Amino acid sequence: MWLMTTDGFYSVVRDKDGSGNFQVRSRAAKDLENLRARVGLAQPVIMTPDGDYPARLVIGPEELGAVVSALAGTVTYENFKSAIHATPGQGDKDAAYMDVWATMRRTEAGFLGGRALYALPTRKNPLLPFGPVGKEGIFDDAETQDCDAKSD
Repeated sequence: MWLMTTDGFYSVVRDKDGSGNFQVRSRAAKDLENLRARVGLAQPVIMTPDGDYPARLVIGPEELGAVVSALAGTVTYENFKSAIHATPGQGDKDAAYMDVWATMRRTEAGFLGGRALYALPTRKNPLLPFGPVGKEGIFDDAETQDCDAKSD
């Protein structure tokens, strides 16, 4: 499970050792230190520089519940991306979070008659407007339907 929060980015998986524990993994040890402080976890951050995620915590099922509950309590904002900008030490993740947002938006696009419903900005064409797309590109205004281009 991926958790993108104002405290950091986390990947939560079952520990491979069969103990029933979980690993909370992060790309930044500071994110796990933020989590330890928020939840009051005593476990040390384990550095795994050769692993996919260089920093990890090993926690039990009860502690995972406490982590999720504590992180849910941090949702005091109406726009996640704005909150990331306003959180010291987290603004550097904005581009990565925007990439995830854009990728997931593409999954909601679906298809009607072989046409994707929405176009998204890409690295190749960052100025591409939001709107319906056909095989040949953006439809004329007469063919478009209203779409909510908000990125909350």
